[in-house]
Amino acid sequence: MPHVGVVKEVETDAMFARVKQFVEVESQLGYRWIHVHASTPCSSGSPLKHFGTGGLSEADVAWEGYHESCKYLTLGNSRSFELPRNSSIWKRDETKHVLKQCGLEFESEVFLCQTGCKADNGLPVVKCLVFRSSFSGFCDVLTKRFGSCTCAKHACVTGVNWVKTGSNTMELSKGILAAVEAARRAA
Repeated sequence: MPHVGVVKEVETDAMFARVKQFVEVESQLGYRWIHVHASTPCSSGSPLKHFGTGGLSEADVAWEGYHESCKYLTLGNSRSFELPRNSSIWKRDETKHVLKQCGLEFESEVFLCQTGCKADNGLPVVKCLVFRSSFSGFCDVLTKRFGSCTCAKHACVTGVNWVKTGSNTMELSKGILAAVEAARRAA
């Protein structure tokens, strides 16, 4: 399965042009179903910011360029977007506009503890992501696999490397691929 991952310069026109060209080439090679998944850095919307000074942080300033990166979503036949459930980014007008414009009307909660995400001490991490998608089948698969927590105990907040929770586990990656396949079948 062809894949392109963009983790830097996502807000630049040059990067968008490169990804658009990749999608066009893959389409010409016979890959007729393209799924685009997007996320933005989440520290700008972190609940932990409530402990700060209340002013604009570096993360807030940096995020301003990222909300336009959601134009990538228009390149796909199906699309999805994800952020932590408690992120204030969900409440921003820019985010609401992108969700509406791209038809991301279906929602699924994904508990990272169910994806195998663990702290260094081996206990599962209690973090929940929300995925929004243009296809209900995509969200149905994620909900079925990761939509409820069955853990008796989680790692304490101070024992978690939160930066590491920004990367998908193998189990979550497999779940996302299964969700994309479900969206393709439903189309």
